[in-house]
Formats: sequence, C-alpha cells, structure tokens
Amino acid sequence: MIFPQQFTKSEAKGWYMPLQSKLYAYSLAQLFTGRNPDSEDDFEKMCAMIVCTPSQTNFTAYGHQISLKCKQGTVGVLDCTDKKQIHALLVTTWADNKRYALMNTCFADKKAWFLLSTVKTPVTPEAKASVLSEIKKFAFAPEKTYAIDYNKCPKS
Repeated sequence: MIFPQQFTKSEAKGWYMPLQSKLYAYSLAQLFTGRNPDSEDDFEKMCAMIVCTPSQTNFTAYGHQISLKCKQGTVGVLDCTDKKQIHALLVTTWADNKRYALMNTCFADKKAWFLLSTVKTPVTPEAKASVLSEIKKFAFAPEKTYAIDYNKCPKS
C-alpha cells in the first residue's frame, strides 16, 4: 500500500482500523463470519488488523486471516482481489504523516472507508475531526461511523 513516507514497515507490525464506516464494518464482519452480523455488538469482537507484505495484504479479524493479492495501481491506489473474487480499489485520501491514513474503498457494489493507525490507542480528537471532515467530501455520513476499542481485544 502507498502511505506517507513516515509509515514504514519497521514502525508497525500491522495497521489497526480504529475508525471506519459502518458499511465497511458490516462488510468485514460478513466476510470473516460468513453471516450477517446480529448487531453492532458483533463489531466489538472484530479487532481488525491489516499486515502488508510486498506480495499480499493480510486482513485479520475475529482471530481469522484472509490474504488478498494486491497490485499497485497509480500512486496511492491499490487493486486487490481474493480467492472469492472480492475486488476492491483502495485509495489513500488523507494522512496526518504521523500515525493515521484514511482509506476510501470501492467495491463492485458499494463504497466505504476506514482509518488505519500504527497504534492501538483510540483516535485523537483532532485526527477524528479531520477524518470526519474529510469523509464528508466523499459524501459519507459522519454519523454512520464505528470505532473499535482495541483495549477490549484479546492480547496478541
């Protein structure tokens, strides 16, 4: 994935997703559990992470991993597919050049967004305000946002 230069592989073992559109959280829950979430309580158990290698991107949630083959498109765009032919374009649309990168995702039938973070801690109020302002530019509703509290996740 293309991220600001400050985000190097040596800085983070993986990327956390502390803030995301509810549609993205719902889609990720469906992908990993094979069913529709019963409620937003299901999202609490997600504890989603992304680990990137040169040849693939590994999404982990609910203690399971899915590997996507990704290829670099134009600068800032990643083109990913998995065995189930889930196809997504990921575009970095904002970053604070310290710990956060906002990704807009286009699937064949929907669009969503998620915030990546190099740390497990909750999103700072300043970063959250910037992200919510940015997502409005792409016609996303700030009230349809879900936050993951990694303090409630199993220790890894």
